[in-house]
Amino acid sequence: MPSTGPADMERQIDEWATQVRAKAETYQRLNTEMDSITGTGEAAGGDVRVTVNRAGVVTALELPEQLSGMRGPTLSGEIMRAIQRAQATLGDKVVGLMRERVPEDTASIATTADAYARQFPDVDGESDTPATPTPKPPTTTDDLDSFDANAFRTVFDNPDQF
Repeated sequence: MPSTGPADMERQIDEWATQVRAKAETYQRLNTEMDSITGTGEAAGGDVRVTVNRAGVVTALELPEQLSGMRGPTLSGEIMRAIQRAQATLGDKVVGLMRERVPEDTASIATTADAYARQFPDVDGESDTPATPTPKPPTTTDDLDSFDANAFRTVFDNPDQF
């Protein structure tokens, strides 16, 4: 019969604390690795090239010296298309890294995949991340009962929680 005395309880608590610290370190390393994830998108036959960081913020915009006669509204549309294409690549990259580093955390992986698919939908239909419908914000007080604000959060919103 296993002992359940104070010494065993203390040992179990120490083991649990060690596991929690190891998990926190794993997620901190994952978060650091994710900081290097970028997405790139092109439009206008490659004349417009955009790079975004993992949050989808534009970090680079490349245009040729001479554009092939594009007017302002057309050019701005092509830039937006390139941004959306770059953003749409992020989900697969983030989820792929999570599957490599924390494959046992299927709930966080699924939540993150869903969040990226909703935040940055694939405009060309080429993403491997399954898209889900974007939840509608509540419009009446009855809607507030079923609105899940946590659906917009991921494990990376507060990495210090681990």
